[in-house]
Amino acid sequence: MVIVMKPGVSQEKIQALVTQLERDQGVKVGITNGVGCSILGLVGDTAHIDMDKLTMNDDVERVMRVQEPYKKANRKFHPEDTVADVSGVPIGGAGRFTVIAGPCSVESEGQIVEVARDVKQAGAALLRGGAFKPRTSPYSFQGMGTDALELLLEAKAATGLPIVSEIMAPRYCGLFEEKVDLVQIGARNMQNFDLLKEVGRLSKPVLLKRGLSNTYEEWIMSAEYIMAAGNENVILCERGVRTFETFTRNTLDLSAIPENLAVKEGITKRTFPLAALYITFCNSLLEEYFFRGFAFLALYRTGRKKLAYSFSALAFALYHVSITSNWGSPVLILLMVAGLTAAGLLFNWLDREGSLLPSWLVHMGANLGTNAVGLILFGIL
Repeated sequence: MVIVMKPGVSQEKIQALVTQLERDQGVKVGITNGVGCSILGLVGDTAHIDMDKLTMNDDVERVMRVQEPYKKANRKFHPEDTVADVSGVPIGGAGRFTVIAGPCSVESEGQIVEVARDVKQAGAALLRGGAFKPRTSPYSFQGMGTDALELLLEAKAATGLPIVSEIMAPRYCGLFEEKVDLVQIGARNMQNFDLLKEVGRLSKPVLLKRGLSNTYEEWIMSAEYIMAAGNENVILCERGVRTFETFTRNTLDLSAIPENLAVKEGITKRTFPLAALYITFCNSLLEEYFFRGFAFLALYRTGRKKLAYSFSALAFALYHVSITSNWGSPVLILLMVAGLTAAGLLFNWLDREGSLLPSWLVHMGANLGTNAVGLILFGIL
């Protein structure tokens, strides 16, 4: 459950309400101070709490129930962007791109110091190096262990780069708290719940990789384990999933990017799920998605929505003309381009501020409407 306080309510009144809820209702309450108002996030059994009674409080703006199983990782609990501070290097926030680079495993002092200098010169902001390496075979090199952490500290002293390294077991938490700047949870340990709970008690930020075959919700629920233990500085890392393809070790799930943006941002922003759906309705076509999706997202996030929708529809039309080799009928090609561009402009109009249409109808229209227009025009061709 989330309680949005009215703007200007004093901290004394907010604290009094928090104390009352924790005492009388048996829930834990987290306070998020946003721009202009504060938000209270209630974690625990909230089914018996009377929402109408809370709404009648003069200091409360509105009360919402959270349907998703994740609470602290839910955007309703913290509308502001999360920015993790890794020893002075910020990760997250609009317009910021942070590079982490370094070897898969630390092998020697000379190797890690030389690599650290190279990646810093190339523009990296953090140094990654594996002290412990989980391997499929028990006979493969497993990393240098705790000795590698000392070598990473030497590389940090030589370059000033904060250290990122993977933790393998709860017993190393104290060591990582002391020596590592960003604690990495590997894909194989994404659902190692004992480890997640212990890492949640650390003060250091956590980089959580997605498991080889895990869903988005399972991934976010693993982040919830860490946050529920007290550490809310969690960074999600998409490392690829396992498919039937054996040529590559992992397959990059590009659709994870807009899908997780929709999960995180769509809860509080009505218009962004439309953008996410508009990008992903044809995401099985990797080349088209890579070309059109990221260009659309870049234009959309900079406020140029009309250009974003028009470009996206145009690229969609040209892509399908190219894969069906129907370049011989200029009139029909122009008809397809015009029709889909008009559809893009229509969705841009629906995506305006103050639209009276409910969000679910806008989302459905964007997804089904574009497909319908496309199928009709493809049928003509």
